[in-house]
Amino acid sequence: MLQATANAQPSVPAQPQGTPQGISTIPYFGGAAKYVTPNKLTEWRVQTFHSKERDTLAWIETFAADDVLVDIGANVGMYSIWAAATRGIRVISFEPESQNYALLNQNIFINGLSEQISAYCMAIAEKAGFDKFYLGRFEAGGSCHAFGEAVDPNLAPMKVQFSQGCFAAPLDELIEAGVTPPPTHIKIDVDGLEHAVIAGMAGTLHHPALKSVLVEINGNLAEHQAILTHMAEIGFHVDDRQRAASLQTEGFFKGAGNVIFWREEADAERLGAILAGEEPAAPAQISPAGPKVAGLSAVEAFEAVKANIAEAPVALDPTPHWYANEVFPADFYAELMARMPEPSKFTSITDMGWVHGDAGTESERGVLEFSSEALGRLDPELAAFWHDVGQQFRSEQFALTMLRKFLPQIAERFGDEVGTMRFSATPMLLSDNGRYALGPHTDRAERVLAALFYMPHSPSNPELGTSLYLPKDPTFTCPGGPHHSFDKFQRVATMPYAPNTAFCFFKTDTSFHGVEPVPGNGQQRRLFSYILETAK
Repeated sequence: MLQATANAQPSVPAQPQGTPQGISTIPYFGGAAKYVTPNKLTEWRVQTFHSKERDTLAWIETFAADDVLVDIGANVGMYSIWAAATRGIRVISFEPESQNYALLNQNIFINGLSEQISAYCMAIAEKAGFDKFYLGRFEAGGSCHAFGEAVDPNLAPMKVQFSQGCFAAPLDELIEAGVTPPPTHIKIDVDGLEHAVIAGMAGTLHHPALKSVLVEINGNLAEHQAILTHMAEIGFHVDDRQRAASLQTEGFFKGAGNVIFWREEADAERLGAILAGEEPAAPAQISPAGPKVAGLSAVEAFEAVKANIAEAPVALDPTPHWYANEVFPADFYAELMARMPEPSKFTSITDMGWVHGDAGTESERGVLEFSSEALGRLDPELAAFWHDVGQQFRSEQFALTMLRKFLPQIAERFGDEVGTMRFSATPMLLSDNGRYALGPHTDRAERVLAALFYMPHSPSNPELGTSLYLPKDPTFTCPGGPHHSFDKFQRVATMPYAPNTAFCFFKTDTSFHGVEPVPGNGQQRRLFSYILETAK
């Protein structure tokens, strides 16, 4: 049984002393990020979290556990908290505005993240010194403020509602002084003065630890165009698809958007492909120096599997799902195929009592569970191999990888409860005979997601893949259970039954899927099934 414990954190009181009333949550698998929301502006930041900066969230998803994020212009800590809670990383946050800084620390406190996040009430600039910090809006959660100059995000004169005293320092000096370790990722969002921040971090930009820098760029400003030129000159890469996904096309911020600069061009292309809903330009490897070579253990192979799944774009129509190519490292996939148990080792689902003996073609399915009893029917060496594969499918980290693909759907379905829920994973090998077909259905109510890892020797029978359907009656839904007649549904797409591919969908009352009958086709299907369900 898997418990949702993505990044274990110290337990904290439900309503800590000194924290104002009004706390909103954003669920993730493993818990829920909490944010103090004393007004409608901070509530809006929570409500628009998954839609406002989709590229920032996708960028954070690439972070590794040993990374360090420097968040410059952290505001109330929306992304500092999310990165620390969901990725388990170290975060250094800088926020000079007094009310935002107070909320930032309250958010750190109520999430129990003081060991991971250090917050400083100061600005980051080109030179160290004291000056005024000008606020166009004196309100908790507000933005569009400026250090040293009373200017708005377009660098035009700003109507100041309030000014406060503030200290600023260049990031280079803070790293040299040991205030922050050399970051692997930097986020810069200071509403127009990003060029001043960049000017004070020349040494940091050349530090070998630095992987990426996210900068809010206003394309209307010559100072910001110079940032693009400078970053390219020192070897950073940008993907146009990422820029397009972030660019504002109307309103006060027209022409502005996040630009994510990457040290490695392949990393820029990978994020761009994810945001554009395309396949990555190249499959991820186990590590930068770890090509897909023969002799990988199951543990090593599944590191690549998780990376490839993380990159697969999610489609929402007709139901939330993804389809991925080259899921396993090529040589490991060849080993899986070579070690595939013979058909006699599979047990018919009729014999297992899953369907009645007089059932239709569903009874043509055979199952090999990753249980001691089932694997005991195999040769000891073969049993040991499949035991290791099953262990990886059952791991909590694999479940986290699968569930992170559907974070918005999980938040909508489970709400705050996801932080305390338990899930169970069931992997198995399937062998479907040539007459196997399955009418449209949505799966049982307990199911969260289901994935099929296709295992053919060749791509010659793509029609054997699972299909997605829409009911001809647009009002029809099904909470789960029965298999329906094909004639009441319209087939929308068939996921190609191709070597080393995978298809996964999130269970809803409209996640209708099935297997089309293929007359005269005697081909057998070999596949892994992976099911994740809520556990009692």
